[in-house]
Amino acid sequence: MCGGIGLWAKSAENSLSSVANRQELAQTVEASSTVRGGQAAVELPPTLQIIDKQGDPRCSEPSTHWNCACFMQSRAGMEKGMSGRLPVVFLVDVDDTLLENDRIQNDLREHLEREFGAACRDRYWKILEALFEELGYRDYLGALQRYRIEHPTDIRLLGMSSYLVDYPFADRLYPGALEVLNRLRSWGQTVILSDGDVVFQPRKVERSGISGAVSGHVLIYIHKEEALADVERRYPAERYVMVDDKLRILAATKKVWGDRVTTVFPRQGKFANDPEVLAAYPPADVTVERIGDLLSYELSNLRAA
Repeated sequence: MCGGIGLWAKSAENSLSSVANRQELAQTVEASSTVRGGQAAVELPPTLQIIDKQGDPRCSEPSTHWNCACFMQSRAGMEKGMSGRLPVVFLVDVDDTLLENDRIQNDLREHLEREFGAACRDRYWKILEALFEELGYRDYLGALQRYRIEHPTDIRLLGMSSYLVDYPFADRLYPGALEVLNRLRSWGQTVILSDGDVVFQPRKVERSGISGAVSGHVLIYIHKEEALADVERRYPAERYVMVDDKLRILAATKKVWGDRVTTVFPRQGKFANDPEVLAAYPPADVTVERIGDLLSYELSNLRAA
């Protein structure tokens, strides 16, 4: 059941007319919504509809998305999904797959030490890692909020939040990342499939240009490997190609979809080069050293893998 949201729309057209653009709509919902447990999916399709889940039978099942609103594809897109499966859907991760997340973290550490000192940097990072163990993803803004509770009179923290939100993520794209997305889109539906919080992660995907490169087809879950049924419901396909820097995620996906998915492993970032991680999971169907290497692949290479 959905209720308690400050945005109620009798139709998608009326809803969209009250908001200047898609980004403002997403920011408004972020400011007005609260996710209460379970899997939270943030979807940013090219045409947005805010659907009242109390009044729409398509949203009558128990919610695994926003507890007060769901973002869905345009009506034409939904009808296409209902009529049959797409031949192939490409699912592409963000952190350390398209974006060099290790450099983002290094920049953040340097900023913290420069502006607040080494002790502040170390304490913030300890909170961040504790949240990672608790949530399964890095909640940068959540860690900042917890740090603020410990230092309620430190007004410099306001500048820290601005640094995070306004970070130039486009400068941290791996070479060829957007070109790879464009190539995949020439072969079939391409969707960003990521983990993260409901504010910082969508902001990262938007400001980096990744969202625009896939026309807004973005899904962000708490644990995406546990939400594959929801992914398939939104993007039904005969075959999937999943690109991710974490062998754990690829192995979990392979266990669910079996031969229907081709797993692609770009060996980027610290997790992708950890010997213990490499030994703990089976190899992916396709391994590349850099995301840009996929530009030399043909669709037949990925479908046959």
